[in-house]
Amino acid sequence: MQPIDEIRNIDDTIDVKLGKFEREFKKLTSNFNDLKNNYRTFSELCKVKNARLESIFNTCDRIENKCQAKIDELKDLFINHIDDQLTILKNHVLEIFYNTNPLAKHLERRDSERKKLKNQTIAHVEKIHKNYEPNSHMLRHSTPLTEEKCSFKESSTPFLGENSISERDISKL
Repeated sequence: MQPIDEIRNIDDTIDVKLGKFEREFKKLTSNFNDLKNNYRTFSELCKVKNARLESIFNTCDRIENKCQAKIDELKDLFINHIDDQLTILKNHVLEIFYNTNPLAKHLERRDSERKKLKNQTIAHVEKIHKNYEPNSHMLRHSTPLTEEKCSFKESSTPFLGENSISERDISKL
């Protein structure tokens, strides 16, 4: 073979290889562009997903706050309901107790009468204290009487007057 034929063979081989390299380069460039586009698409999708996740987290926080408020409301309602039920139960127990024990009614009435009599006694003493004249020797105290200073004892008979009780009335109590 002649050198020119060899050069042509080499040239043809180089052309074939260059063509192959060009096709490979175009293919790689195309793949690179596809990857670049996929990256952009993926990046945009990530931004959308992040925005959606943020929205979901915000929604979850709102729902959690609403649920906690509802739980607190239901807890308060439940406690109030239980308190009401306990009050009703207490009233039923007291009613049964008073219905089965006539002495209990009498004791409650006595306590009520005792408090009423005590308040009347204090009011009467305060009325006397208001009408007190400085030169009179009826009362020597200048401070107003209070419930603590004027305590009524069960065994003592209050002063005589329209609201007084006798020893016989006290023994009934």
